[in-house]
Amino acid sequence: MFRYKFLNEISLKNNAYITTGHHTDDYLETVFINLIRGGGYSTLNTLPIYKNGIFRPMMVFTEEERHLLTSNSNWKFFEDESNQSEDYLRNRIRLNVLPILKKEGLNSTKVYENFHNEEDLYLENQSPENSKKTPSFLKINRISLETIPLGILKKMLDVYTSILKVHPLSKKIILEVKKELEKNTNFQVQNKEIILWKNPTSDLFLIPSNSPVLQKPKLEIKNKISLVHWNNQVKEIPSALSLGLIESGLKILQNGKHKEISELFRFYQIPVPIRSCIPILFQGNKAKSILFPLFDSKIPIITTD
Repeated sequence: MFRYKFLNEISLKNNAYITTGHHTDDYLETVFINLIRGGGYSTLNTLPIYKNGIFRPMMVFTEEERHLLTSNSNWKFFEDESNQSEDYLRNRIRLNVLPILKKEGLNSTKVYENFHNEEDLYLENQSPENSKKTPSFLKINRISLETIPLGILKKMLDVYTSILKVHPLSKKIILEVKKELEKNTNFQVQNKEIILWKNPTSDLFLIPSNSPVLQKPKLEIKNKISLVHWNNQVKEIPSALSLGLIESGLKILQNGKHKEISELFRFYQIPVPIRSCIPILFQGNKAKSILFPLFDSKIPIITTD
């Protein structure tokens, strides 16, 4: 509880989401723990794939797919040494109970799917204190994406498109994305609802066609205060500055040198479809600031010296 409270504070501060590595064996452990403690029917539909800003993407994969996915990656794994201690109920279930049930034919993935349907992929419990808006875009880590088998890639993309509230991608689009990933070059694949963009060193971006990051920013003057509205966020700016967008050859002064803003977009791996919408502040005809944090809070504001 305390861990999630801390993580939720971080996610709210950074306009982000909590992602965990829970899989369907963890689900079974949680079910048994809750049943032991007197839990009812709701015990069986615990740990949804996505709810209240917590994303559990590994839930869609079978045990074999998880092993295949991780064996084809360069991910580093760390195991808490307490995982082997039978001082904890969860560990006793994992080490002693589940192996017996699996030997008898228990399939954690089938059990999970029996009590979770497609609605679980969407936002729920939209109360003011815990609601999360549909993300304006999502990213899939670039590590070894090109090695992921087609079936696993489809499951992964289905989860992400569901969270973005667009229809699952067609087989044709999935095959095209797989082909482009294997080529490891710049690509943009899209249909009417979503854009998938990636370059060789970036994450894979999924951007809904109606995303606020694809809308032009707006400037509002309210009580003599200048406010930039973009990507469902608001940023107060000095009244002496005006709002503009990228133009061919536009430069900004950095460390005593003029840098092309298009180079900064490439450096920070801003997807091409979004670049024409990133808010830029001007003083006269000179670019003074680029409001990157309105797109990604981890990218700093670029300001002239």
